[in-house]
Amino acid sequence: MRIEIFDDKHSLSHLILGGLACKLPFLTPLFLLYEIVEFCYKRKRKKETMEHFVGDLVEFMLGFGYGYLITQIPFNILSLLPF
Repeated sequence: MRIEIFDDKHSLSHLILGGLACKLPFLTPLFLLYEIVEFCYKRKRKKETMEHFVGDLVEFMLGFGYGYLITQIPFNILSLLPF
């Protein structure tokens, strides 16, 4: 199976929602529920494939990872200066 990420107009929203889910954990089950319902609904109409579904989950997880890196790794520009 070859997954397809960043394949539609909602891909950026999956990434952003994943980043927000890092600080707002209740968004994760809501997103998963939404994706499952969307997949089941669109699968009947042959508009959604398993590759797109998995790609959407990967986009969310990438956003979650980026959000975690941004919020958990302290970055202070002054700590980089030698004095």
